[in-house]
Amino acid sequence: MSDLNTALRLQSDAVEMLALRARLLLEAGDVAAATRDVDTALGLPGGDEIPELHLLRGRILANNNDLDGAVTALRNALQLNSSLGDASYYLAVVAKAQGNEQERMKRLDHATGFADGLLRAEAHYERGDYHYSKEDYRAAQADFEKALKHNPDHVLAHEYRGRVREALGDFDGALADYEAYLRLGGAKLYKDEKEIQRRIKEARKSSKKR
Repeated sequence: MSDLNTALRLQSDAVEMLALRARLLLEAGDVAAATRDVDTALGLPGGDEIPELHLLRGRILANNNDLDGAVTALRNALQLNSSLGDASYYLAVVAKAQGNEQERMKRLDHATGFADGLLRAEAHYERGDYHYSKEDYRAAQADFEKALKHNPDHVLAHEYRGRVREALGDFDGALADYEAYLRLGGAKLYKDEKEIQRRIKEARKSSKKR
């Protein structure tokens, strides 16, 4: 970050460097500083043609609960780059907040094909969660497995693949997922160790009956 700050002092109109610093600031949680960089970059020649800047603006607006503004910015990003799966993922997040499940699934379908690695894992997890809520366990399992392919340490994908495996009668697979969930610290993070231990006990009992 220090080298980037130095470069920007020497060339303050470097749009792409401003975009990079804004992304790093946003990931570090400094939303105010990220907003300043995005607004500055968008106001410079050529800034409005950079999809990443509209993506960042959309994320910032969503963070500030300006959902309509976020949708506009994220759609602008996709108009400039139709393969920008990260924009589709955040549009899915906004659609979920707005209660629009049809739009959410449409955007997740795109994100699972084009988003960057970890976000692609999140897109598959979210789509799996939707299928799980509809008791479509085969479809849910397929998405949870793809989520884990892109991020093997995705704790919730382990938990919910375990639930799906349990529902489908694969008790040994369920045990493996619940144990992975515990090993990765999921129970401490989500405060549900008693529930997971109960599921492990039930899965072991069911496995022995076969």
